[in-house]
Amino acid sequence: MKDLTNRVAVVTGAASGIGRALAERLAKEGARLVLSDVEAHALEKAVTELAAEGADVIGVETDVSNAAAVESLADAAVERFGAVHLLFANAGVMQQVGPTWERPIADFEWVFGVNLWGPLHCVKAFVPRLLESGEAGHVVITGSMSGLTVVPGNAAYQMSKHGAVALAETLYLELADTPIGVSVLCPGYVETGIADSDRNRPDDLRETNAPPPRAMAGGWTGDATEALKAIAVPADTVAEQVVNAIREERFWILTHDNAEPRLRSRFDAILEGRNPPLDPSAPKNDDEAAEANS
Repeated sequence: MKDLTNRVAVVTGAASGIGRALAERLAKEGARLVLSDVEAHALEKAVTELAAEGADVIGVETDVSNAAAVESLADAAVERFGAVHLLFANAGVMQQVGPTWERPIADFEWVFGVNLWGPLHCVKAFVPRLLESGEAGHVVITGSMSGLTVVPGNAAYQMSKHGAVALAETLYLELADTPIGVSVLCPGYVETGIADSDRNRPDDLRETNAPPPRAMAGGWTGDATEALKAIAVPADTVAEQVVNAIREERFWILTHDNAEPRLRSRFDAILEGRNPPLDPSAPKNDDEAAEANS
């Protein structure tokens, strides 16, 4: 799909971070927008600001972990614009870091609901509509480098993102003989509000007696270190990479220069039958991080 003008694009998690950057970039491309987010005030702000800049846009508050809510989102998009051409299953959350056996089951239920069930609900709701239209379309599922690599202390998020990547790969093969393209976005560190996503966690999935976060050697601390900030890719750059991938009909969208050594470290170990190595991009402190990413 080369020209996005007047194409109808649905973006979940659109009120902040990568989702908001995608909305802004798609508006510049002339796409018509259906933005969704669970955070109502931020969604309203995004819609208002984009409309003021001339975008044809609506907002639909949506909890993507709820299948009926995503079906309602699809209905709203078709009712307003008559069709959907582009789907960005982008909404995501992250739990506190810590050993798998210490983190409560509620962490996994919440993260899986948004990061894994959310994209699946989007696929179930939108792909039949895309196919029925007979027009060219594209689905972008937001995975993560955490869907391709593993560090200690981040099990729920990594499990959900590995699942999202698997969903995207499966969908790509299933839609190979159709006019619907598929891409998976696997960003490294981008300065977004995902580390603060607990603000949108449902009360019934909060664990009042959950242990405090506990970083593990070789894993992410849960905070943005100066070394991480130094290699961060801005959200608007990621949005540009996504649009370019759609135009090129390219599946893999890897955002960071350190993606290749990270992947080689893991997959070479698999192919050579070696035990899992630590991710070379996840040192224990800023000094090591600066050296590893220099």
